[in-house]
Amino acid sequence: RVFADSCPHRRAPLSEGRVEDDGTILCSYHAWRWDGDGDLCNVPQAQSSDEFDRIKSNPKSSCNAFPARVVNGLLWVWPESGSDARIESELTEVPIMKLPQEEDASIDEDLVVAGPWNFRELPYGHDYFLENVVDPAHVPSSHHNVVGNRYTGTNSLSMKTIEPVTKDG
Repeated sequence: RVFADSCPHRRAPLSEGRVEDDGTILCSYHAWRWDGDGDLCNVPQAQSSDEFDRIKSNPKSSCNAFPARVVNGLLWVWPESGSDARIESELTEVPIMKLPQEEDASIDEDLVVAGPWNFRELPYGHDYFLENVVDPAHVPSSHHNVVGNRYTGTNSLSMKTIEPVTKDG
């Protein structure tokens, strides 16, 4: 599967997360997890199964998961998500593209390089940085084994409102 690079919870990039051993995708921000269909399957901060069920029942808790296939080493992604998209993608044949050396035998295969690439850009200001630092569920999830543990340190935070928040502050 291919997911939109946006956690439904706080819009953190899912590409900064990881795929767990059980195949779920884990958001690096709060360690929420989704299965291969984009359905929410774990919220470590939920204090009960009823709370988790309430969160999961919100349609906005699901990730956009797009059907995908690998053909000749190329990843083909269907540009829509949902059950209809999955069916349509299975019924649609992927165009077979020849590799450059298959088209032109004079191309030296040693000159064709196929390899992994990666980049990380964190363009944000001080306000976003402070929000991350003071969020107790973010630090152990995002900084696993550096500051905390994403599996045991993502406890919920209960706060008591003393005064109601108003538009005047």
